[in-house]
Amino acid sequence: MTLCSHLPNRDEEGWKVKELEWIGHLHNRLSEGRISQEEYEETISLTYDTSKAPKKIKPVKRFKSCLKALDSFFEIESPPIIMERTANVQMAVYGFVDASKSGFGASINYENGVRYRIGTWGKDTDNESSNYREFANLVETLEVEAEEGRLDNVTLIIATDNSTAEAAVYKGNSTNEKLFDLIVRFRTLELKVGGKFIVTHVSGKRMVKQGTDGISRGHLREGISIGEQMLSFCPWNLSSLDRSKELKGWLLEVFGKRLEFLEPHQWFNRGHDHAGGSRDDNGFWRLKLRKGSFVWSPPPAAADAALEELRKARLKRRNSTHIIVIPKLLTPLWLKQMNKACDFVITIKNTHVFWPESMCESLILGICFPYISCRPWQIRRTPKLLSMGRAMSGVSSKDQMDPGDLLRKLLAFTKRLPSLPASVVWSLLFFKKRDEVSHPLSGSK
Repeated sequence: MTLCSHLPNRDEEGWKVKELEWIGHLHNRLSEGRISQEEYEETISLTYDTSKAPKKIKPVKRFKSCLKALDSFFEIESPPIIMERTANVQMAVYGFVDASKSGFGASINYENGVRYRIGTWGKDTDNESSNYREFANLVETLEVEAEEGRLDNVTLIIATDNSTAEAAVYKGNSTNEKLFDLIVRFRTLELKVGGKFIVTHVSGKRMVKQGTDGISRGHLREGISIGEQMLSFCPWNLSSLDRSKELKGWLLEVFGKRLEFLEPHQWFNRGHDHAGGSRDDNGFWRLKLRKGSFVWSPPPAAADAALEELRKARLKRRNSTHIIVIPKLLTPLWLKQMNKACDFVITIKNTHVFWPESMCESLILGICFPYISCRPWQIRRTPKLLSMGRAMSGVSSKDQMDPGDLLRKLLAFTKRLPSLPASVVWSLLFFKKRDEVSHPLSGSK
């Protein structure tokens, strides 16, 4: 942030801001007399002269807090071992944290039972935001458990109904100073205990059913508080098809009866268009390939492995259609990879017969369409697909509107493209004719 603070469209902390915000920021500085009219006009221009870059630059205010964060990470005498992916998990711990305006609560499941944490906020948090209280409750709960030695070398999945806390941990940064301090405390604790902490956002309805919402209010009459099992509220290991029996029928209705639903072992062969094979006269194995329309439905905890195989399959085999359906849980592990892999991603609310309210969280559906044999080679990010995506989002935002009809039209549209001339394909995807560039030897001007 310090190195970039002299560039245009940067605020006083070095963060990049949108154009309208940047203009307003400069107006404020001009009205306060902090810059002259000449500096204002020069700074607001869209062009930037790199020759005017300063030889020395003043650190932004946040530079000091970043140095303090680094100091806390390096204060451990010996380099810590960071757990990335374990071959043998000695203990998996599951927990839920929630905070209300006046109180907070947490429940963590260990082998010998569930531990509760209940408390009320002091006057020092009266003016704090709900995001701060939710995240502070999460970090302080882990610090208490770590002090008593229960999180050493542990894989912990901790659930919260606050999406800001999940995003802050995943991103590892925040423009809010207090949230940034909580991120540093979270990561420092993870280093000290040698564990791996995964924060996942869950629906508030799940938090209520599980009981931690009531714990934060002092009510111990729901979920685990009355003896229900913690793992019954942690469906990280269940696929969308395992949880909803009606989903398979809906997919067949929308995408056709020729769908192939892949089992986990098929991610590594049939998902790559493998269809058996035979040995030739020389004894060499000849692989048989057959394209298809495949449905990938991995559990959230294994979605990263499935998407890794899907991306490999897309590089090798370009004529198949891939449909991915995953419940919106543990998204820090796989959502970014899904957005990279898929041409089209949509969020479906839990208000439909095939994905009812009892699912608590939404369903994420992604589609990888076959490549096309002419420019632009794939339909991803084309104006046509983006406009259909906006229409789909408008439908899915309404509780009772089924996006199936639009998905069916989208699939039919993509199936037409291979049979059309290149010029027609371009005009359909970009809503205009492709600009023809004359050849330099043709003599045309």
